[in-house]
Order: sequence, then structure tokens, then C-alpha cells
Amino acid sequence: KSCSRARFGETRARRPFDFSKPPRTRQKCDWLVILYNCRSCRETCKDVPGGVRSWPDIPKDEDVWVTSYPKTGSTWVRHLLTNLYRAVEMPQISNNLRPASFKDVDEFIPFIEDRSAWSSLDMFRQRKGPRLWKSHAPYHCDWFPCRGNAVGGQAAQQCTCPNCARMFRRVIYVYRDGYSTLGSYFRFRKGLNQVSATTRFGQFANQRRMYPGVSWADHIRSWKHAEASNSQLRILWLRYETLKKTPEPEMRRMAEFLGLKATEEQLDFAIEAASVEQMEAMEKAEGGVYFFKKRYNKKSFDFVDSSAGGTNAATPFLWKSDTTVEQLKEWQLHNGPVQKCLGYPGSPPADRNKSRANSWGLYQPSIDKSAVGVPAKPSKFLEIGRA
Repeated sequence: KSCSRARFGETRARRPFDFSKPPRTRQKCDWLVILYNCRSCRETCKDVPGGVRSWPDIPKDEDVWVTSYPKTGSTWVRHLLTNLYRAVEMPQISNNLRPASFKDVDEFIPFIEDRSAWSSLDMFRQRKGPRLWKSHAPYHCDWFPCRGNAVGGQAAQQCTCPNCARMFRRVIYVYRDGYSTLGSYFRFRKGLNQVSATTRFGQFANQRRMYPGVSWADHIRSWKHAEASNSQLRILWLRYETLKKTPEPEMRRMAEFLGLKATEEQLDFAIEAASVEQMEAMEKAEGGVYFFKKRYNKKSFDFVDSSAGGTNAATPFLWKSDTTVEQLKEWQLHNGPVQKCLGYPGSPPADRNKSRANSWGLYQPSIDKSAVGVPAKPSKFLEIGRA
């Protein structure tokens, strides 16, 4: 059997593979199956040993996925949930409660999308007890084969099962004001040296194909579309600002969604154990965040940063002084309808309540839904593919 890129209409075909001698490694098998869409390779490769992630790893119905666009609060939510489970369902820990470390959180709710988060071949297949995972995948990421249609320059395995979003059945979706999200994401990528020193924020904000492969608005659209079209999918919509303002009722919503019978005392412990002050102190005490030390060898990287990176990197500054009027209009053209539909302000933080916002053609939201924990009813603005 042969697999060649020529089958997909590419002008430059690769040398066909001779499957009379099967590949010796699972990594090469996965590569052939994913990149070459070689369906016959599945049968040939099924008994090849090794690898830590592969297409047979289908998500289970009981799996719960903490899903979001990057920098919308999913790490904070994972800390909240890990501490809640420790207080409610782990008697060996609850008798001597202490806040979960970053390593504890990464092991309890792994970032399944990244290979470095995998500890063994059986981590997903044989996991017992609570099965919670983190993912940044949009719903319409091609689950098999992953042709890169929604992953940009990321690894081809990004949307390989078990991180195949179309197979998720229970999702806690965390969302946040788009202006704040992009400002935080820019600082984050800068800190990891993934954005060049010459890139202005306005350019960054309008890149729709950077990780996780779709824009902030399209990520939300994809999951709203999924909820409306997939009767097997249950989504708990979690608004970052509401969770920050009134954490107790939002924590109770999450506990009910997960089937946890938590007392007031247990909820209070989880909230306190995952506070900004506690997480900042823990990051300093541990010498950095566990995942970033392991994945990027970043020991001095400040993941929890309540100061927002200083004046010149703060979100209002980025939108006001590092973004042109044309770039702002472009961002609003694509993301504005979703921003408005979710009840967020139409103008960026630097221009809210200022008259000049109207001269830029910025809309003003008719209703402030900042205290609402669930997004508005699906509208035409959330239709998948809408610009």
C-alpha cells in the first residue's frame, strides 16, 4: 500500500511508502495516518508498539474537558476544581488540606493537547477516578485526519484523539472579554519568546490562524454551534468575570455539573486555595510553573501576574497605543458581533466611556450582562463561519 501527498492534489508528491515492511515506530505510524490520510495504514500500524498518543484513544463519555481559548482563565479554573476535588472526594488529603501545587494540578487535570503533559502510554486509557482534562481545541478541529485546517503551524497531532473535540461529551467552557483575552495572550506569547520584538499588538490581535488555529470569536462560535447541533454534548458556560466577581455561586454550578456534593466550607477552601495571592506565592516558592519549566524550560517566567506586565504592556495601553484605528476596526469587524452577543463592551478598555469611541464606528452594547453566567441565546452573530 502506498500513501502519497499527490493523492491530495499537491504538485510535489512524496515518495510512496512501501508497507510490505511496516514502520517500526508508533510515531511514524501516527505521522503517516494523520498527514497522509492513509486509511489502510491504520490496520497496518495497529500493532506497532510505543507512542504516548494515538488515534485509537477515543474520549470516554464520563470525561470532562476544561476548554477555552488561551488566556481566558482555564488554569485558574483547573486550580479551583483540583482543590475542590481534594476537599470533597479525597479523604486521605482532606484530613490534612493544603492548596494543590501547580504540579498537582497538571497531574490531576492534564493539558492533554501537549505531548509533554503525557506521563505514559496508559495515562489516558487506564485513568481511574475523576477524568478531567484541559484542551484549547476549537470544536471544528478535524479530529481525523488532522490536516492542519484549524491548527495553523501547530503539531499535526494537536487534534488527534483523545483531543478530538467532536468526540467530547461534557465540557466546561471558560470565556472572557475578547479585548482582555488578546492583551493577556500577547503578554504571554511575548514571555515565551513566541512573538518577535518588532510585532505590534495590533498585528498580533488580528492573526486568526495562530494557536489554537482560530480567532477568539471563531473559537466561541465553534462551541456555540456545537451545542446547538450536537444533542450528546453538554456544556457549562463559565464567564471569567462573573467567576472573579462572585466565585461562590459559580463554584456551586461547577460542583453540580460534576456531580459533587460540596459544603460551604469546602467551596470556600477551594476558592481561597486558588486565589491570585496564593497562586503567586506558590509560583515563587516552586521556582516557576511546573508545566512551563518542563515544556519550555522557563524557570523565570511569571505565569500568574496580577500587575499585567507593567504600564507599557497593560491591556488598555496595548489597545490604545500599540494598535492603529484600522487594526482596531479590523478586529471589531471579525470579533465585534460575538463580543456584543456575550454582553461585553464594544470599545477596548482604553476608550470605554469616551466619546471618541463613537467616531471610530464602535457599537455600544444595549445591555450589560456582566453578571450573567451563561452566554446569550445563540444568534446569527454566532453562526459558524460568519466573518
